[in-house]
Amino acid sequence: MAVSPTEITRSQADHLALQLVSARIGAAFYVVWGVLHLIAARGICELASSIPDGPAHARLEQGGLNLGLFAVQTMAVAVLLNWRNNRIGFWLNIIVIGAVDIGYVMLLIVPGYFPASFFALAGPIVYVIGAMFSTAGLLRRDLAVSSNCGNLQFARGRELVASLNKGQLSGKDRTSLS
Repeated sequence: MAVSPTEITRSQADHLALQLVSARIGAAFYVVWGVLHLIAARGICELASSIPDGPAHARLEQGGLNLGLFAVQTMAVAVLLNWRNNRIGFWLNIIVIGAVDIGYVMLLIVPGYFPASFFALAGPIVYVIGAMFSTAGLLRRDLAVSSNCGNLQFARGRELVASLNKGQLSGKDRTSLS
């Protein structure tokens, strides 16, 4: 049964929409992660103001600033790159957020400074959900590209076979068949 060009286009449009929806859900979760960490950064800075000036005060302020910058970077990448299902944006947020959350879990949750509760693990949970959706969007995009390349190669192969049957192959086409 032959498929009309309209059906192929509709199918490709549906596939594109699905990959963008997945990527955009992932981007939304990254923005939520950023907001959660801006709130946490503010809390760290407030904690710093509760202790006397000195190296510990400065280090807490620096930690709050660093966390806030990671949050802003994550949200910027999510809005500017992940929203468009961009490969560079995918890797930036996977690596940066992963490193921040691994450090948080290993340095604060595992030693028991924070109890392992839903509230304490909200950031890593939001990260994992965002990573799953953005990964699904990127994989769907890559499958669409490889599928389209296969369709183009199949169409070119059919053209070569038709030319061969008619005896109309050029020298270049003969070498591509060998």
